[in-house]
Amino acid sequence: MRPATCRSKRSIIELTVLVLTCIVLLLDGCSTSPAPAVKSVSIDQSDFDMLVGSTSSPLTATVEVVGGAGTSITWTSDTVTVATVAGHSGVVTAIAPGSAKITATSIEDASKHDSVTVTVVTAPAVVSVTIDQASMTLLEGERATLTATVNAVAAASSDVLWSSSDSSVVTVDADTGEITGMATGSAQITATSVFDPSKSDTLPVQVSFGTFAVGAVLAPEVPPYGSYARDFVAVDNDLALVPIVRDTSGATIEGQVDVYERPSGGGWAKTATLIPPQGSSAYQNFGKVVLLRGTTAAVMAEHKGVESTIHMFERSSSGSWDVKAILLRDEGVGTQVPYEISAASSAHVLVVGLPHGYASTVRVYEQDAGGASAWGLAHVIPLPPAIPDYGCCWFGTDVDVSEDGNLIAVAHSSQINDGGLWTSERAYIYERNAADPTSWDLIDEIDASELPSNQSTYVAIDGDILAITHMPAVYSGEAEVAIYQRGVGGTNKWGRVATHTLELPPMAEPPGNAHTTLRLRGTTLAVGITWFNDGSGEVHVFGRNVGGPDHWGEAQVLHANPAYDGQMFGAALDISSDGHTLGAGTHPGAAASYLGEVFLFYR
Repeated sequence: MRPATCRSKRSIIELTVLVLTCIVLLLDGCSTSPAPAVKSVSIDQSDFDMLVGSTSSPLTATVEVVGGAGTSITWTSDTVTVATVAGHSGVVTAIAPGSAKITATSIEDASKHDSVTVTVVTAPAVVSVTIDQASMTLLEGERATLTATVNAVAAASSDVLWSSSDSSVVTVDADTGEITGMATGSAQITATSVFDPSKSDTLPVQVSFGTFAVGAVLAPEVPPYGSYARDFVAVDNDLALVPIVRDTSGATIEGQVDVYERPSGGGWAKTATLIPPQGSSAYQNFGKVVLLRGTTAAVMAEHKGVESTIHMFERSSSGSWDVKAILLRDEGVGTQVPYEISAASSAHVLVVGLPHGYASTVRVYEQDAGGASAWGLAHVIPLPPAIPDYGCCWFGTDVDVSEDGNLIAVAHSSQINDGGLWTSERAYIYERNAADPTSWDLIDEIDASELPSNQSTYVAIDGDILAITHMPAVYSGEAEVAIYQRGVGGTNKWGRVATHTLELPPMAEPPGNAHTTLRLRGTTLAVGITWFNDGSGEVHVFGRNVGGPDHWGEAQVLHANPAYDGQMFGAALDISSDGHTLGAGTHPGAAASYLGEVFLFYR
């Protein structure tokens, strides 16, 4: 017989084996497959529309299960008077106009289900209009195109018409959805269904004036010539004109105009050179005045001892620039030289001022006036009868034309460019006659008492805004710019709404004269002021709504790069028709190292 101690040890071992066996069985039970269950039901289709009486393709659903649970579902409609659904196939039948919720429910677990909405209509219809863009911010002059998604059924038209709540801030092409920022502010752009005007969507658009920064410097190899050439830079969108007027023999002043182009996303490069068909040697100062709108360029020249001419160039589809007309020639205007030409390419209008005492006139040319697409003389604006006898007469010393070609501003000065000595300065505003579109009628006059100065007057006009500045007084670097708005003071009256004083830092001895120029495009006004003697200069930029609606506050002051100091930066200006590119030229003869640089600023 074994001792009790041995029996006790055996019991402990048997008990331990039993416990371990239980643990193994428990662990084995934890690793078994989960119980069958349905985790989710998701209908594969989204909400949809149907016509009364039509049937849909079978709807489908994805059922996620575990543990081998069944994936069968049943389909139901919450409004069988609008749409029914086959319980097993998911085929929907449209019964009557309205909306119904179609639900897929798991047979194994009714708590798992998903739904879509079907909209039933009786005829072609637009269910909704949604503008695709979430928000939009533009600079003044910037363009963008909006798009809209139209939920249309039964072949209903998906066309929309676009509209703006304030076209003075944002304009929109009704058909294409192209929007243009016009002035600082905000406006609502609406897309409305053509088929069902009750369906629409609205997008807020914010417009800011922005700032200009130097984007390029164009530097021709030969300096221009002529101390009063105020228009030796022209820019429009991705094209720029820079004239090179040569002094080749001391007595013969020839010239050419270089064309620069900026391909999309690229840098500026010279792509062409404009010269008259007879060659540069046939003319003096070819390129003394240049203008550009779109692909039409106007270049002024002095014909040797005969008469001044304006060559109209047009860029062809192949990229070449062809002379389409030579204006002023054989028109009996003589050898006098106009000091300002302005154009508005959108209306194909060119205005030429011929200041010549009592024979002064302003000539208006239009592209179709000489025949189909041919430039010709459309109208001659004579010397106004009310001009005073004293200090007469330099009518047309400066001119400008609005972008639409309907408004013309003409300056009258008692002297050409050197500063008026009497109070005979005037500015005249003419408007195209609606009954006779080939003539422009005088609608208002700004007399000397309403001008910012009795010095030589310079004008700029566009839309309902007229801007006027003047030649600073002798030895003064100070000038005013006055801004007038149509309708202020009466119908067709142009009343002053803002005045700004521009002042250059005093120059070192000897004292000299200063010079101003200005350009207005839409809501952007640029005014250049420079010293003749030491060549310092700057360009002041004003925005219509900077500082408040119609406030015409100063947005910034532009300067040349330090490497170009002393070259009368801002002596010539131009602004592209979209207001997005500003060209500022330096002045001929301002420095020995002068190469005729043109600064292009981008907004």
